[in-house]
Amino acid sequence: MVVLQDELELAFGALKVRKGWASARGHNGVKSIQQNLSRETEWWRIGVGVGRPESREPDDVANFVLSRMKPREREILDSKGEELVEVLKKVAEG
Repeated sequence: MVVLQDELELAFGALKVRKGWASARGHNGVKSIQQNLSRETEWWRIGVGVGRPESREPDDVANFVLSRMKPREREILDSKGEELVEVLKKVAEG
């Protein structure tokens, strides 16, 4: 299983692969998956960088993550398709 997740600690559009059982680092969606999967399940996470707002206040971070993307941000993510496919191939190969 592979999960795509937003990643605050990566530059916008950067990709990072890690095993699913690695620390969720405060990501509630990942925490939920970890709580509901059997520990025997092998899975991977691909973090997609969204950057981080200047404020570290939880409400500001939540609003940042849930806000609409700007057109330029959408273009950047759209251009990452081929790179993402290559990452998925590497994960599938082990």
